[in-house]
Amino acid sequence: VPLVLHEANAIPGKALEFLSHVASGVAVNFEDARKRLRHERMAVTGFPVREGLTREQAPGSTSGAGGFTVLVMGGSQGAHRLNDLVPRAIASARILGEDIRAIHLAGVKDAAEVKQAYQDAGTPHEVHEFLQDMGSAYARAGLVVARAGAGTCADILECAVPSLLVPL
Repeated sequence: VPLVLHEANAIPGKALEFLSHVASGVAVNFEDARKRLRHERMAVTGFPVREGLTREQAPGSTSGAGGFTVLVMGGSQGAHRLNDLVPRAIASARILGEDIRAIHLAGVKDAAEVKQAYQDAGTPHEVHEFLQDMGSAYARAGLVVARAGAGTCADILECAVPSLLVPL
């Protein structure tokens, strides 16, 4: 069975370096990664993004009535620290008079707690454990606050949404 590997980072990880010797081909996201790997069949492909994401969806283009929308994403695991801090930060900004609403992808473990935090603060919000329609969420967002995973960075770049990215 042919094996094709994809490296999302500019600096290849040890696992990909090790496995590239048995791979039929290697795809990389960045030209810098190509320079750091040795493989006879290598291509710079960029990072595959979800269907339904386009640059035509300008940030905030479908935000509707009222408020600046912050899209909060902690990655597939929910990032407990973001789930704890961001609702409080948005509540503080609202106390200072900012009209902010949240779309928050909290993960399974924290969704109920995050939803309660927004409700207690009177913050307009949508809280999801997981969301399939990311195109709509990015289109409504004026700012993304997220973990800096490769897939998330690629999606944000594709949609051209301003972001505050938190590394692991």
